[in-house]
Amino acid sequence: VRRDRNFWSQSHATACGKMKALGSLLRTWYSRKCKVLLFSYSTQMLDILGDFVDRKGYRYSRLDGSTSHAKRSALVNDFNTNPSAFLFLLSTRAGGLGINLVAATVVVVFDPNWNPSHDMQAMDRAYRIGQRHDVHVYRLITSNTVEEKIYQRQLYKQAQESVALHGRGEG
Repeated sequence: VRRDRNFWSQSHATACGKMKALGSLLRTWYSRKCKVLLFSYSTQMLDILGDFVDRKGYRYSRLDGSTSHAKRSALVNDFNTNPSAFLFLLSTRAGGLGINLVAATVVVVFDPNWNPSHDMQAMDRAYRIGQRHDVHVYRLITSNTVEEKIYQRQLYKQAQESVALHGRGEG
């Protein structure tokens, strides 16, 4: 797929502090042989992230809503069984059966979703029966932006859910 030059320039670390931070983190995780799930709400952002990790020279797999069910199984199986599989780019909206990524040791949510359940389900892809590793979860959020407001709203919604379902409030 040929994209315009804006995608290439947008995926450069000088254009985005989060990209610069992600680059440093990926370098560290790669040296430690971690297996990383990198989630984005937007498939356009997945395109930009794909260009970014291509530029850095990392091999990766990608799964979003347009990925066929047959290909999904092969991608998930490769990530879980291939020791050299390092990075998996996924859409937080890509659902369905069989997305159990139990080989993951790191989960990154690059951009938050207004609906906290989408991000929680994405993180839960690594927490399935068969998981044998500690999993570290990172949310990359730029302060004083709409992302921060979205994350604050997620926390508020989760607190309200806890009160409604479990009768637990802060007190």
